[in-house]
Amino acid sequence: MTLALSPALSGCGDKPTVVPPTSSAQVHAPVDQALNGELLEGTEVVSGIHLPEHMVVLSRVGSRVLAKGVLPFEDVSNYVRARVDAKVVVGPDETNFSEAVVKGDPESAKRPLRITVRREGKNTLLTIEPKPNGNYW
Repeated sequence: MTLALSPALSGCGDKPTVVPPTSSAQVHAPVDQALNGELLEGTEVVSGIHLPEHMVVLSRVGSRVLAKGVLPFEDVSNYVRARVDAKVVVGPDETNFSEAVVKGDPESAKRPLRITVRREGKNTLLTIEPKPNGNYW
């Protein structure tokens, strides 16, 4: 009986070559990943604006909507700023967007909004309401 050894098994002092396993499956990063400080759009839409993911509507009184989420105040303010054109007043615990018009929605100019983002402990409150008739706030 004869025994044949392959060079890889012969122990000739050669280091074995590692060949990574091949796969036909491709690995992709999930589509819904946000960068640090960036919030994802949720499914809830208020006055043409998608609320950030993880914000929950607490109340609806007429056209006024109050939402709450355990999200960083600054991130929610930046999220809103990226989606509306408005007069913005920034404070340490509150950002006000007056005469806000949803970007990319020409019809929203007919119904400007007042949006307030307010820090409340670990929570952030988001109020969206139409501009009242007559005197402006």
